[in-house]
Amino acid sequence: MSTFFGHVSFDGDTKAWPEGTGSECCALEGYVLPVGAQETLSGASGSDACMRIIESEGLSGLATLDGEFAVAFRDSDSSLVLARDVLGSRPLYYAKASAGVAFGTSIATIIDKAELPCEPHLDVVRQYLLGEDRRGVETFFAGISRVLPGEVVRISRGEVERTVLTKEKDQFFSVPSNPRRADHTCVEEFRSRLGDAVARRAGKSAALLLTTVDPVAAAALDGAARASHAPLDSLSLSASTGGPELDSGHEGEVRATPQGLKNDLPRMLRVFEEPPTSLTSYFMWLHLHACRQEGRSLAIDSYGARALRAPARAHRSVLSRAFAAARRREKAVPASLLGSALHRDHAGQRVAPEPLPEYAGPLAPLGYAGSVEAEQRAKAAQAFGSGVAVCSPFTDRAFLRFYASLDDTAFGAGARPSLIEAAADVSHGEGTTLTDGERETAWFKRIKGTYFALFSSQSFGTRGWFNQAEILKAYDAHINGRPSLSAGQLWRFACAELWARLFFDADDLREEQHEWEDSALLADDNGQSLPPDPHTPLTANAGKQLDLALDGDVVARRYPIQTEKFSKESRMDEEIAGYVKGFFKELDERGTDDDRHATEGRRWNFTVSEKIIAIMQGRSWFVWEIKPSFAAKQLSKFVTRTPAGIGLGDPVTMQLAINEAGLARITYAAALGALGKLRGKRGVFYELAGADVRAIDGPTEYSVYPSNVSAKLPPKDPDQVAEHLVRVIRDVVPARFAETFDGVVVMDANDIGRNVLGLSATQERAHYEAQFADNPLGQGSQQTPMAVVFERPARER
Repeated sequence: MSTFFGHVSFDGDTKAWPEGTGSECCALEGYVLPVGAQETLSGASGSDACMRIIESEGLSGLATLDGEFAVAFRDSDSSLVLARDVLGSRPLYYAKASAGVAFGTSIATIIDKAELPCEPHLDVVRQYLLGEDRRGVETFFAGISRVLPGEVVRISRGEVERTVLTKEKDQFFSVPSNPRRADHTCVEEFRSRLGDAVARRAGKSAALLLTTVDPVAAAALDGAARASHAPLDSLSLSASTGGPELDSGHEGEVRATPQGLKNDLPRMLRVFEEPPTSLTSYFMWLHLHACRQEGRSLAIDSYGARALRAPARAHRSVLSRAFAAARRREKAVPASLLGSALHRDHAGQRVAPEPLPEYAGPLAPLGYAGSVEAEQRAKAAQAFGSGVAVCSPFTDRAFLRFYASLDDTAFGAGARPSLIEAAADVSHGEGTTLTDGERETAWFKRIKGTYFALFSSQSFGTRGWFNQAEILKAYDAHINGRPSLSAGQLWRFACAELWARLFFDADDLREEQHEWEDSALLADDNGQSLPPDPHTPLTANAGKQLDLALDGDVVARRYPIQTEKFSKESRMDEEIAGYVKGFFKELDERGTDDDRHATEGRRWNFTVSEKIIAIMQGRSWFVWEIKPSFAAKQLSKFVTRTPAGIGLGDPVTMQLAINEAGLARITYAAALGALGKLRGKRGVFYELAGADVRAIDGPTEYSVYPSNVSAKLPPKDPDQVAEHLVRVIRDVVPARFAETFDGVVVMDANDIGRNVLGLSATQERAHYEAQFADNPLGQGSQQTPMAVVFERPARER
């Protein structure tokens, strides 16, 4: 299996043709299984088979040809002909270039080799954000068109003619006129046909891809593989339900986790080229990645199996029912969430009208919405090294003709199991699992900080595609249990922004120019090995400023200090003294006239994040080290969460509160706090629980390791810590700065507010909180948890 690119001039001359095939031959992406063939044909043999069928039966012969393919060839009249199988199993695109027509199976390759402008198609972006799942002729890239499933595109002298392969495709996508009842006699036929389909597709060193995301399909595929006696080794994928999970799975098993998604998402989007619609795409990508790492060149998967049973099920798991209320509240995405650039009319960008092949019948989703998954599956298979040849027995034409001839009972109705469940020997309801929407909701809770970082970023706000203020409100409502948008809808906004950064904010589309394979970026160590953002000493963090005007005609100059990550093994005195000493050395050696004006003879204080003090005191624990009690799980449900953190709205942090203050006090505070809310009074809980409980922090995903996977108590005796650090710092700074040293501040600051926890300095706490009104240190990849702050009169600016 190989991807291809070609370029034909308007005069009919071949400027480029897919490698491995002559310009007079058919270029094939995928594989075919002609009648009588006992194994799949790809490459040159597959191309020859396609040409023989076209010569003997015409293009309509491709409609009934078994396999998963996209083809390109030159017809006898020199016109370029592009076609995809009726299921759309392989991608194929084309675009008018300055000197002809470019075509291929990769959008980025067409843009790069044909030297086309790389611009987003805003009409398509708009429809995606509003919830559209189907993909038409127009792609997400302006000027790049898609060959649709079961379509023929003929291009001659710059003119494009689009037709369907043949009406015979209706044997799959129509309601049978005399359907056969799906009774017990069909079960063995199902198993037999599926086993035959596996046997014809299996080869040496093939991997059988099984997944707990769809246990019914996995059981059916595993059974068919065993019956076929094909030489297949299974490679299983299991997906997290959204909670903290530590092990990486058993041998021969791939683990899909929210943390893994966060690490893999940029590379996955680059491979897919267009934003995905659900988490299913990630599971598919991850599975094929693992397959290639195992050294397998052929994979048998269960693509298409979902279409064989009704999506609505009468029996659901307890966890599924827990999400039911949220699903019922899901509404369409309002256009008010879109930015001004997506409100304009972009009709001029349209490439062609939309005579989509009209699919009907129960298998119709496999032809239209299913082709989106198929395109991404094919791209994922080609993304790793020399690629993985992936094929599915569930797309076998004989098997699909059999299934399409059955009545609706084959797809399951009410309490009746579907035929695939019966054939897989799965009891009705036993194979149910989380739906895409339910899993997206659960995963959202684990990586919500990534969403917040994207939604609150400058590029998100200035791109023109999004109404940033309204989306942040929708995000806030979602994490507080009042969702106006589902997690799946928020996922699309996040994917659209990251996709735009990758393809339109970057300098080069070619994947090899981007080091996504860097171990630090992809390490699944919760960010422990991730490097900090680049930072030049004596400068502000990105998006922040050094100076801030305070009340009383005073200007504060805040110099952030970048550090290594801290742990309970870090030695506080040595660490802080070293960083402060290093700062003043930089100031003497690299300081400008402006720096000297802002610092020489000026009163200054040292401010340090309370997080690193607590970490070095051993008052921070990984979330998996804390075992929430039943009381903690129940009490945490009544706590309001914010975008800045979850506070006690997580069982883990609530357990810390119980450990710190006692269950009786926390329960008493919670009860009176609830009564206070009914009377319109807030903050009662924390008044009764105490300041130490108020300062408990849970894991915030956007924070630097270990705060992203830890819960912590506030620092112990922070005033005493500040007083002690005054002596430590005074001993290491130059004498002239020791004379103007004002003291130490232990600060809890974020984008929502500031709170001085420890103080040994001359001013009131509110004064030092005002110095950090814009949160100049950040909390994540900046890795600047401390600052030296100088003050001067505003009139001397």
